[in-house]
Amino acid sequence: MHLSIRAVLLTLFLTVSCQSNLAKSEARQHRPNWNAEIRHDCAPWDGSAFRITLTDSNDQKSSTTTIDVAIWQAPAFNEPVSFTLTESSRIGRVRFVTQFGTPSVLTGQIGFKRVKESEPVEGNFDFVTKQGDRKQGTFRAIWKPNSALCG
Repeated sequence: MHLSIRAVLLTLFLTVSCQSNLAKSEARQHRPNWNAEIRHDCAPWDGSAFRITLTDSNDQKSSTTTIDVAIWQAPAFNEPVSFTLTESSRIGRVRFVTQFGTPSVLTGQIGFKRVKESEPVEGNFDFVTKQGDRKQGTFRAIWKPNSALCG
């Protein structure tokens, strides 16, 4: 009898512990894991656009990795939207820059829950380098003031 009570208590403890770790893991997955800023920009043909800068550090100056995403459409999407970016894309482009390296082109997808001026922009991305290295994650971008005079 004494042994079965221990077994029940051990099973209960392990069940609660596993559920707690699973909940923490799920919370980490939903938390943005890249820092981001969003700014107004101009498309190559001088149309309205926006740019997102993703960094692996809270301080862009000390960041070792930067992903620069340009979307060549006005920043006004009330519904979830995603973009597939390639080297020849007319929707936008994405570049990868390391602290001491030269920029290289990435390809892949970026998605936004919605994009509205003056509201934080949440999204996710899945990009690939020419060498096949994946850069993926989530972000929450804060609008930064700038004056992009297009057209």
